[in-house]
Amino acid sequence: MKSFSLRRVAQYARYHYSVTRFHYLSFILAVIALPSLFGILSHNLHTAVSMLVAIYVFGGIAVAVSTTRTMRGRGTKIMDGVLPVSAAERQVFNVVNLAVAYPAVFALASALILGVVAPFHVNQLSSLFFENLDFCSAYALLADEALLYWPMYVFVQIVCSTSLLINICARRSLILTYLMLFIGFVLFMVLFALGMDWLSDNVAFNFSFNPDEATKSVVENIVKAIYAMTPVAIYALGYVALRRRQVKW
Repeated sequence: MKSFSLRRVAQYARYHYSVTRFHYLSFILAVIALPSLFGILSHNLHTAVSMLVAIYVFGGIAVAVSTTRTMRGRGTKIMDGVLPVSAAERQVFNVVNLAVAYPAVFALASALILGVVAPFHVNQLSSLFFENLDFCSAYALLADEALLYWPMYVFVQIVCSTSLLINICARRSLILTYLMLFIGFVLFMVLFALGMDWLSDNVAFNFSFNPDEATKSVVENIVKAIYAMTPVAIYALGYVALRRRQVKW
């Protein structure tokens, strides 16, 4: 492709959703069913909100799998490989699907779930742990903790972009790839904890750095910028990987 075209992005999105609509519908139904069921059984909107937060954080893994399904599926990858769409246009769709469509659909599904659970909610007037909720306050709580909380949105996008990169780079078994990465992450965290414990026992640290408020503010802004740019960098790596692997699906 000699030029980037939003029209081809839209056409590719229409093709993708028509082929994978049942996978997305299955995911949406699962998202709706589980929090609704447990919220109704517990008669508690807090249960539904807690489950929605957990699903929102890790649901991007399933959405990333669906996003690359037409490129990886045995019955669709040949057709997908000859579509008149460039790697840049594919990646733009991938990013929009994970960064815009996923949070928007999840917000709508959450409103439906809390609306279903709200009539069954029983306020515990003597509860010391939970505030009394209705539909509006429960949705506001979910928005404050997840949907409109920007550090949570960035973390979700880190999960989504990393999952997308894994799906682009993995050759065959996604489950095996995710399992190996999970084991590697656990081993890294264990080794890191052991290393820090050894350093604390064997190395004497004496830091006398006392920054002023202006320096603290600068450092804080730098850390926030690095954190916010992390998913952007991973999406960019996904584009590079997609360009290299597009002819090898």
